[in-house]
Amino acid sequence: MNSDRSYSPTVPGEAFAAEPAPPADHSAPRETLLRRIDEELAQLGDIELSSWMVGLQSEAATGDADGEATTAAPASEIEVDIALAATLMQTRGGQQAHACVHLLAQDGVLVAIYRPASGEVAVRDRLALRELSGLRAHPRPAAAAAAPANWRATSLPALLWRYAQFAPLAEQLLPRHWRELPLRWHGYPPLPRTLVAGRHVRLMQLLQQRDHRFEELHALTGLSEGQLLRDLAALRMVGSITPA
Repeated sequence: MNSDRSYSPTVPGEAFAAEPAPPADHSAPRETLLRRIDEELAQLGDIELSSWMVGLQSEAATGDADGEATTAAPASEIEVDIALAATLMQTRGGQQAHACVHLLAQDGVLVAIYRPASGEVAVRDRLALRELSGLRAHPRPAAAAAAPANWRATSLPALLWRYAQFAPLAEQLLPRHWRELPLRWHGYPPLPRTLVAGRHVRLMQLLQQRDHRFEELHALTGLSEGQLLRDLAALRMVGSITPA
């Protein structure tokens, strides 16, 4: 498991390409999302986390029609990552053929830059919630792949992981037949330690030991069915497990 800054590009393209498109409306009620974030943070212990992972402490700067500075409801880091992941999942078809993909807000403002060859994603800091509605992907040449130095560095696996953990209806990402088949381990996902809770480590250890079916993992981990579905979907999306 890596830090975002030292991201390893090894993510199976087939795992990403096989994902179903997410629901058209991928925005969860904020109260529900914040409860999920609180639960995750409680399991991550004393690891130092960015305030933007949870926080709505700062305001995103915008401008009005007269050019006057205004403020808008800021998006947390997780809300941003969910929106970016959903957009990339919906437009995944021809991404690998391009040097980079710009993710644009409805008004055309650049929000993030995705580099398919490496899996790296650069994200503009302090986005407003309204900028996440109607994101669109725009293929660009290699000359447009550079991002400002102060943009947040993350990766496609990290975005997909967070989508599986926090997005509404993410329990449905694990195909039904995967619940009937033994699941096989293929290696640790290239993720920063801050995204991995103790229950994820336990689940990975069990899958490393031998192939397991869903019901076996349900009994061994003691997780709720919904949480186990999300955690297995996350491992599937980053290429760590397949049916045996």
